[in-house]
Amino acid sequence: MARPIEETPVLSKREWKKFEAQLYENRNERATPEELEALKKNFESFSSPFMTRNSNNESEIC
Repeated sequence: MARPIEETPVLSKREWKKFEAQLYENRNERATPEELEALKKNFESFSSPFMTRNSNNESEIC
Protein backbone atom coordinates (compact mmCIF):
# COMPACT_ATOMS: atom_id res chain seq x y z
CA MET A 1 0.00 0.00 0.00
CA ALA A 2 1.30 3.45 -0.86
CA ARG A 3 2.24 5.94 1.78
CA PRO A 4 0.17 9.14 1.92
CA ILE A 5 1.71 12.19 0.26
CA GLU A 6 2.90 14.74 2.77
CA GLU A 7 1.91 18.36 2.38
CA THR A 8 4.47 20.67 0.83
CA PRO A 9 5.75 23.04 3.50
CA VAL A 10 5.11 26.74 3.02
CA LEU A 11 8.25 28.87 2.72
CA SER A 12 8.66 31.74 5.14
CA LYS A 13 9.57 35.15 3.75
CA ARG A 14 13.21 34.64 4.78
CA GLU A 15 13.36 31.19 3.17
CA TRP A 16 11.80 32.54 -0.02
CA LYS A 17 14.31 35.40 -0.22
CA LYS A 18 17.17 32.91 0.25
CA PHE A 19 15.76 30.63 -2.46
CA GLU A 20 15.24 33.52 -4.84
CA ALA A 21 18.78 34.83 -4.25
CA GLN A 22 20.25 31.39 -5.02
CA LEU A 23 18.06 31.10 -8.10
CA TYR A 24 19.24 34.42 -9.55
CA GLU A 25 22.85 33.85 -8.46
CA ASN A 26 23.06 30.64 -10.51
CA ARG A 27 21.00 31.70 -13.53
CA ASN A 28 24.01 32.44 -15.78
CA GLU A 29 26.01 29.32 -14.92
CA ARG A 30 26.36 26.95 -17.85
CA ALA A 31 26.97 23.23 -17.69
CA THR A 32 30.36 22.02 -18.91
CA PRO A 33 30.47 19.76 -21.98
CA GLU A 34 31.23 16.83 -19.66
CA GLU A 35 28.17 17.58 -17.54
CA LEU A 36 26.01 17.89 -20.66
CA GLU A 37 27.25 14.52 -21.94
CA ALA A 38 26.50 12.89 -18.57
CA LEU A 39 23.00 14.42 -18.57
CA LYS A 40 22.38 13.18 -22.11
CA LYS A 41 23.49 9.63 -21.20
CA ASN A 42 21.23 9.63 -18.14
CA PHE A 43 18.30 10.90 -20.18
CA GLU A 44 18.81 8.26 -22.85
CA SER A 45 19.10 5.44 -20.31
CA PHE A 46 15.93 6.48 -18.46
CA SER A 47 13.86 7.31 -21.54
CA SER A 48 14.89 4.34 -23.71
CA PRO A 49 12.08 2.02 -22.47
CA PHE A 50 9.53 4.65 -23.55
CA MET A 51 11.06 5.65 -26.90
CA THR A 52 10.95 3.99 -30.31
CA ARG A 53 12.50 4.86 -33.66
CA ASN A 54 10.22 5.66 -36.59
CA SER A 55 10.98 5.02 -40.28
CA ASN A 56 12.98 8.28 -40.48
CA ASN A 57 15.19 7.12 -37.56
CA GLU A 58 13.69 9.80 -35.30
CA SER A 59 12.77 9.14 -31.69
CA GLU A 60 9.10 8.96 -30.76
CA ILE A 61 7.40 8.51 -27.42
CA CYS A 62 5.39 5.29 -27.24
